[in-house]
Amino acid sequence: MNLVTISGHHVNTIEHMLNHYKDKVNDIFIGVHRNSLSDEDYDRLVQITNDIGCGIYKEYDFPLYHWTEVTKIYNEIKLLKPNDWWIISDDDEFHQYQNPLNDIIDKCEDNDWKFVTGAFLDRISADGSLKKVERDINISEQFPWGGMFRFLVSKACPNKVVLAKGDVQISSGQHYAIIDGKEVRTRDNSEIASGIDHPQRCDYMWEFTQVHHYKWDESLKKRLEQIVEIDEKYTYGWEYKLLIDYFEYHDGKIDIKDKNFKLQNVNVLPKHLSWDYIRDISLRF
Repeated sequence: MNLVTISGHHVNTIEHMLNHYKDKVNDIFIGVHRNSLSDEDYDRLVQITNDIGCGIYKEYDFPLYHWTEVTKIYNEIKLLKPNDWWIISDDDEFHQYQNPLNDIIDKCEDNDWKFVTGAFLDRISADGSLKKVERDINISEQFPWGGMFRFLVSKACPNKVVLAKGDVQISSGQHYAIIDGKEVRTRDNSEIASGIDHPQRCDYMWEFTQVHHYKWDESLKKRLEQIVEIDEKYTYGWEYKLLIDYFEYHDGKIDIKDKNFKLQNVNVLPKHLSWDYIRDISLRF
């Protein structure tokens, strides 16, 4: 089992993220988007990765917020070990598997499944504000609410490929597996493979992983503004403009009283009460 992640734009969550995964994997491969990091953040990343014991695998330069280029790097790194299993995770994503990880892999091997899917569970601070991520406090305690926020506000794709064999390519944003040249979604047309019961996909009713998304911190505002300012199709800037509009309307906070977001303190209850609902919504896209 290997972990692959790409770090860039900020390093405020990656220490927490690596500590979340380090005992689950044999090897960690970190690609670094060097030209998106300040010298201070880069030096901190070097220290964090050296302390974890994995170091930096490789540095890359490409246009800021070019998500297709990011996915190319994920695919490139995974091919280093094409027959291994890989956890695929951005540096602000923390997987919470619904079954023991070893059981997931064993069942996938037994059924010839080659990838596992899940969806975002946005993690939000207690009052909905975009707080600073603290290094010495458990990140789950800093952002106790979990729910479906981003999809409802900006219509960003909620799906993720969370585990896959190294030779399984993934599409932009790490949202879908590509099998026989087609994205495996849940719809069926000339360009998209039949997805919800695809024979190489792990049974989503048995394992549909929660991708706890710690995106909603104080660094977000600057990144949203940068993406919209670039104004290139590859940034999906229209989605981020909707987020800017939302935060401007709500005084820079997420409205934790909005029942549509299905927010729940995930540190209190062992299972998110609306997870089946979030799964079913996500699988429509």
